[in-house]
Amino acid sequence: MSGLRFNLSAVATFCSIVGGFSVAGCGGSNSALPSVMSTVSADGIGTSKSFSRSTLAAAVGATAAIPGSYQATVLADSPLAYYQLNDSSSALIDSAGSPLAGTYGSNVVHQAHAITASSSSSSLFPGGTAYNPNGFASTAPATKLQTPTVTLEAWIMCSATNTTSRDMPIAVYGDESVGVRYGLYLHGLKTAFDSLLFIEHTTGQTNELRLYGSTQLAVGTAYHVVAVSDGTHVTLYVNGVADQSAAYPGAINYASHIVSGMQIGGDKLNAQYGSAPFPGTIAHVAVYGSALTPAKIVSHFLSGQLIPMTAEIAKRSDAIVDSIGINTHFDNYSTIYATQFPKVASLLESSGIRHIRVGMNMNNAGYMKQMQQLAAYGIRATYTTTPGLTESQVRAFPFMVYPSLEQFEEPNEPDEGDANWASEVAAFDKQLYSWLKSYPATAHYPILGPALAWPSSYPKLGDQSASMDYANIHDYLGAYNPGNPYAVYGGIKAVMTAGRISGGSHPMMSTETGYGTTSGSRTLDYRTDLRYMTRLFFEQFNAGLERSYSYELLDEGGPALFANFGLIQYNLTPKPAYTGIKSLISALQDPGPAFQTTALTYKVSGFIDSVHHMLMQKRNGTFVLALWLEEPSWNATTLADIAVGTQSVSLTTASHFSSITQSTMDENGNLSTAPLTATNNAAAFGLTDKVSLITLKP
Repeated sequence: MSGLRFNLSAVATFCSIVGGFSVAGCGGSNSALPSVMSTVSADGIGTSKSFSRSTLAAAVGATAAIPGSYQATVLADSPLAYYQLNDSSSALIDSAGSPLAGTYGSNVVHQAHAITASSSSSSLFPGGTAYNPNGFASTAPATKLQTPTVTLEAWIMCSATNTTSRDMPIAVYGDESVGVRYGLYLHGLKTAFDSLLFIEHTTGQTNELRLYGSTQLAVGTAYHVVAVSDGTHVTLYVNGVADQSAAYPGAINYASHIVSGMQIGGDKLNAQYGSAPFPGTIAHVAVYGSALTPAKIVSHFLSGQLIPMTAEIAKRSDAIVDSIGINTHFDNYSTIYATQFPKVASLLESSGIRHIRVGMNMNNAGYMKQMQQLAAYGIRATYTTTPGLTESQVRAFPFMVYPSLEQFEEPNEPDEGDANWASEVAAFDKQLYSWLKSYPATAHYPILGPALAWPSSYPKLGDQSASMDYANIHDYLGAYNPGNPYAVYGGIKAVMTAGRISGGSHPMMSTETGYGTTSGSRTLDYRTDLRYMTRLFFEQFNAGLERSYSYELLDEGGPALFANFGLIQYNLTPKPAYTGIKSLISALQDPGPAFQTTALTYKVSGFIDSVHHMLMQKRNGTFVLALWLEEPSWNATTLADIAVGTQSVSLTTASHFSSITQSTMDENGNLSTAPLTATNNAAAFGLTDKVSLITLKP
């Protein structure tokens, strides 16, 4: 066959072109949005390729906007011909100006299921293993489609595996017999490749160029495929990503005796040379007389991708606020926690954080009074215990700090002690649990298990679940982003798995986590600290931790690694992360009795492979959707900032809301709110690696 081809690798179980774009139920999902968001990836037998948001952004050189309806997006780029393929009869309608109409063969099924957004239906082509003169749609030839540069675009979904060795056309212009044509093809799986595009420089097979892609298409999944010949190169795109490109200088030399026009789903030949029809649905075939830019192609993909809405039960927004805790050292009465108590207490109260973690100090009345003052502000404490406490001390302590105490914690990081630490702490934990639970006045206080310094220590301690009400971990992530599964110890989930060895199936908390801002291999600058700390509590809660206590409220001063993990500097100047957490708490707090939240039916579209979220609801029915790009904002190797660009996304809801707003965070941690315009219950906006709050009021 003559022509310049784009070709993609084939595997027997795939319909095969490139870049698998998966949605829920179709083989791939975003870890944080398993039922709502999709990922851009290709996985299967043979070569695997992952296209991240950063990869796509690099492909276009800038962030692409989310357009309106797909039809409007195509028409805005002035196609020479545009076939939506949602026709109800045998007439093939061209929606472009100066339309070039055609007809469908009798074996094409009209108004099949839609495979793109903003579309009512598509056309279903019969497939098969032999030429079928009634299995495709076609038009008469037209010189307006014989352009020196060309872009050919289509949306496709294979309904069956292609088992023939012959080409199966998606969209083709021109004649096999005269050797002048361009088109998108699916080639047979009996050979090594799947052909996607061929364009002929001059007539004759000696001028044919074949360009082979590298990935596969899954049956039952919609794909956006584009072929571009710009006079110097030919490039194939799948789902907005340039898969392959080859130099091909010059214009297409069309023969004067072309007798076939645009052919969709097949070609107008005969049984000897003709191809079998395409095995599946095709929609939105468009021909442009120019080379669409990479940004335009991305824009078309984003506008057309079809992601199903999913109903998700919201979490109580105040439950998220209640999951935020902070470590303190009020028990060390020589520190600025105590010596500067009025200002420290004011900063803590102003933050909105309701839960602190602090050590027991049995001998200082001033400290106990300070704990009671914090309790008057609504701030309750988890008190860590140490081996050596007596039964009478443990039982008396709640009354000495009343009403401050909300829970006890078994010894802190005992695996940092002597060689017999495991047996010693196991014996103490059992005793502590018995002392408290057997005494009616203290039996109601929850007891947290011991959090170990090293995940590898949990097997040494073994199952201690009978001596605790909550499992407990410490999950510091070094200089890695909160959602990174390759962070220290394997990230949040890996540390939780280790903690289950001792904590069993109890609900779990993290009594130490967070980030430092000292210069060093495991710390950040203030800019990244803001991003990671404000995302950390969402990631921890999404992972299944009921509460997480950041280490710590105040910097301790000095060069030591953990001396500068505070939200507030040693001179009591708040860091941006303090302001960011304070802003989120202020926006999300909704105190009061627990209530039953409802479901929001919605979807988020765009470059969404790195978008994480949390859906919340307030007791007045208002939904708040927290969204952020869970990408590295800091290079943990070079210790430098990583600039993460703004991501364009679109939120679509099944219900109408009286108002939709977006609250975005500045570099100081302050939130500012602006209204979003929703058209047909869809609103477009930008996301960054700082948390945004989308508020939907009924």
